[in-house]
Amino acid sequence: MAGLLRRYSPLIVLGVIQLVVVLLAPSGPPGQASIQNPGTVPTAVGVQPGTVAGGATSAGSAQPGATAGQQSAGGSGTAPGTTTSATGPVRVGNAVVGSGSTAGVVSSCPGTQPAPWAYMPPCLHFNGKNGGATMDGVTSTAINYVWYEGVAPPALAAVGNSTGLTYTKDQLCEALTAYTKVVNKRWELYGRHLVPLNGPGSHSGYAQGSNCHFPYYQGDNCSSTDSACWRAQADVIAAMKPKPAFVIGGVEVTVPFLDELAKKHILVLGQGSADSFVQPRGPYVWDWQMSIENVASFGSEYFCKKLVGHPVKYAGSEVLHSGKGLSTPQRKIAIVYDVGVPDTFSAPAKAFVQSIEHCGATGVSEFPFAADVSTLPQSMQAIAAKIKLGGFTTVYGLMDPISAIPLSTDLDSEQWHPEFVIAGAGAIDDDLLGQLMNQNEWKYAFGLSLRKFQAAPQTWDYYKAYKDSGATDEPMKLALNMWPYFWMAGDMFQVAGPSPSIGAIQAGMFNLPLLPGHPENGAMKFGVPGDSYLGQRDVREVWWCPTTKSPKNGQSGSYISVLGDRRFQHGQIDGTMRVFPNGTCA
Repeated sequence: MAGLLRRYSPLIVLGVIQLVVVLLAPSGPPGQASIQNPGTVPTAVGVQPGTVAGGATSAGSAQPGATAGQQSAGGSGTAPGTTTSATGPVRVGNAVVGSGSTAGVVSSCPGTQPAPWAYMPPCLHFNGKNGGATMDGVTSTAINYVWYEGVAPPALAAVGNSTGLTYTKDQLCEALTAYTKVVNKRWELYGRHLVPLNGPGSHSGYAQGSNCHFPYYQGDNCSSTDSACWRAQADVIAAMKPKPAFVIGGVEVTVPFLDELAKKHILVLGQGSADSFVQPRGPYVWDWQMSIENVASFGSEYFCKKLVGHPVKYAGSEVLHSGKGLSTPQRKIAIVYDVGVPDTFSAPAKAFVQSIEHCGATGVSEFPFAADVSTLPQSMQAIAAKIKLGGFTTVYGLMDPISAIPLSTDLDSEQWHPEFVIAGAGAIDDDLLGQLMNQNEWKYAFGLSLRKFQAAPQTWDYYKAYKDSGATDEPMKLALNMWPYFWMAGDMFQVAGPSPSIGAIQAGMFNLPLLPGHPENGAMKFGVPGDSYLGQRDVREVWWCPTTKSPKNGQSGSYISVLGDRRFQHGQIDGTMRVFPNGTCA
């Protein structure tokens, strides 16, 4: 449960703030980045889409609809829309699978795989024998996997228990049981089933005191800076017998853990965050979340379409009256971003600056700071003072909420209330986090949102999937960060075909169409040039109202979206400002 904190030193401060950030929507570390507008920029450095580690070309190099090997087109007694053998991507109706079978028959069915939630692949049915043990962790009847469960620091666990933003071992066990059951029920796995593996010895999840008893890997209490500890965890998993076909690290793990599993050619689903980290490790590291490169790319589009070259409008009176004479000043933009180890944010931040300068912005300044909670108070005080001294009217926060909270307080202390444009990363668009900001400053917050945390639990996929398992109780709140990795796994092994391999998984995932989503999470697409292994593809526009009651907790303060939660893909953001239609909520 420590996700976001892994960007910072082990010192635990800002108790409730950190807990909410960690538990609700951690953003991850890793890798340098360059801003990319998916579909228009070259692929990032490292392994190119269409290759697997070692440089061997995989089936992923085929374009959607292309095939390698035998593809059905009728004839030889095979009905149209079926296939009996293939070595590359195979089109079956509207679906493309990464491999065929030596004996079984895959046939298409209308629409997507039936389920009462989003992100399902095109519908397929299978009869006959599958390819058997075609990759480590896969047999003719099983797809072995490991769920990695981290250890929350005691201070966070204590606060979590007092706020309800935590879960028991029984709740974890029940969620894992439900989601494993649902993937086996809803996805076409060609005669196989997901089989969870139990950690060895002290890592046994089955023996963690749960009345439910579910096999998983109980992690050690590795600190955020202990790379050796995280790599050792990955090494233990890699040596397990039987081997896993994939590992779900989710929001619990760090860069060294992901890197170590990728080196050992083990598929891992976890928060990669930056495409520049994930791309060289593809096709072994995947995440459903938006890359930081894509986040910043949306930010530059938003600024260029709506803000650059226009007078400041949504700021405090002292900012609005800071122009020469009686004129309202043109926007003067400051970008604030944190520099972790490894550095995820610097390159996309600099590319953001370059992009908005290209569309006419002048006087843009960067304010980087170390991602270290021990120096965070001093860093935010210094940045707030510089923002006021420089007369910056507009702040772009390409930063984690843990940093935005003290910055909002320090700006208020400086009696300087600029526009605060949120990037959407790290769950800064969650009402619970917005309520922790200084409201004198945050009432001028608006921008882009990635997830609709305000939605009722019953509308979320994690809730629907839990109930679809037959469970009669309520899922734990933090299952919203668990379920996405299960639907990813289901999609991967359905689109890989009856003979899964890492190349077939990549081929199938890259050939999936855009998976239309909903306001809660938005659309997903993998295999986009320049951003291949991280899925989220659109944003919504929001503004903050400190007097509106949040549907999450009934307290004052909530994000309000424009155009009925409409989501925007690249190129769809227009120049019309719709935030604060009646002025700020004073």
